[in-house]
Amino acid sequence: MAKKEIENAITLINAITDLTSSNGTGIAFIDLNGILIRSNLIFDSLMAENNFSVFWNELVEFTLKGKKADFEEHMITERKFFSSKISFNENSEFYIFIFPEAVNSTDIKTKHDRTEIRAFSHDLNNIFNSILNISEMLLADELVIKEKLRFVGLIKDASLRGVEINNLILRQKKDESQDIGSIHFRHIIEKIISHIEFNLNKGININFTCPGNQFKILGREIDFYRIIYNLIINAIESIDKTGNIFISIENNIGISTLDNAELKNSHVKLTVKDDGCGIPKEIKAGIINGGISTKIKNYEGGLGLKIVRELVEKYNGTIRLKSELNEGTTFSIYFPTSDLISGTTTAGKRSKILIAEDELTVRELLTELFQFHQFEVITVSSANSILKEFEKSPDIAIMLIDKKLRGGDGLEAALKLREKNYSKPIILASGSAVEESMSPKEKATVDLIIKKPYNFEHLLFTINRLL
Repeated sequence: MAKKEIENAITLINAITDLTSSNGTGIAFIDLNGILIRSNLIFDSLMAENNFSVFWNELVEFTLKGKKADFEEHMITERKFFSSKISFNENSEFYIFIFPEAVNSTDIKTKHDRTEIRAFSHDLNNIFNSILNISEMLLADELVIKEKLRFVGLIKDASLRGVEINNLILRQKKDESQDIGSIHFRHIIEKIISHIEFNLNKGININFTCPGNQFKILGREIDFYRIIYNLIINAIESIDKTGNIFISIENNIGISTLDNAELKNSHVKLTVKDDGCGIPKEIKAGIINGGISTKIKNYEGGLGLKIVRELVEKYNGTIRLKSELNEGTTFSIYFPTSDLISGTTTAGKRSKILIAEDELTVRELLTELFQFHQFEVITVSSANSILKEFEKSPDIAIMLIDKKLRGGDGLEAALKLREKNYSKPIILASGSAVEESMSPKEKATVDLIIKKPYNFEHLLFTINRLL
């Protein structure tokens, strides 16, 4: 597909998805292989229900076979839906599915909250199972003190992971950038293996390889822990009695071909491969979207893979799945390196960032930081100057505004910017906890509230995500 056609398709998909999110309409796009391209919050909420996931997989199967008309007779349902094939040309085609009135608009946030809590509960359950299994070993009489101390350490570490996940549930709105740091895959994977080794059948072997110097990835460690934990648990439970799991980390430089797409920048590739039961061809298309499980169980699950998809997308990653029935499954995930953070757009133009900061030293440090990353930097020290600079440069891509400025309040300036139809991201910085005293309107005015002093690595990561 030509670059322009890809851009047109993405623009259309994003526009339709955004327009339907607020009125209770579910929407999903799939490619001609049945792979989900994009869906909105309503559709994701529907997929959390097992009865809908069965309905969806049947619908996709019949659609791809060109037998959409036969679907109604095959599965009697009262659920309304519309579907159509959209073509930019013969090389860029996809299907759109619309589910009108799928959810009452007033229930959207509640459903989303329930889905998120269900996901957190799923991961907590995995951790609790590990703790229980380690505890069983700890109670064995034949253990020496050294082994018992090791098991206590594992219980403590797994419990801390559980506390982190629980804290995610308790925090309603939080500056995630304060938790951002460099991700060390070797450390995370070795920890996970130590936590789950007691869940393994004696006939299951885990093999792990990792380079000595891994490319730099920024993120929240608990997010990557959840991604890898779910993939490994999924691999373990797809194996009956004996088998192998292969986990690897690779540094990839330059172009890597993924199906019909290319990754032109450096990235870290995470691979989790097993020689278990594999995935039936008829459900492969919907496997990562939840409601379907690859595990050898007498019930349907699949929530773990939905969690993986959502967290991978959060870090602009790409996920690929290969599987053959009775031969095994391979998940490959590509995370862009954090060295790619840049203020240069795809068209080669430098993005403008406005920094409103009244402390000269901090302002100079921020200017040097963003200029190094190819941003065009505009700096001001007063609230009034923010509006003047916006009038001169309405194409400012993002603003970092300190709450306390000379001659005024940064938040008040942000409110005035929105009144003047500035729609780009605004980050409000403050040395104190200001969020509790802010009105709903004020909170909606800014895209993020971060605490000072600045952590420059966290700040870069946050701005890269917002842009």
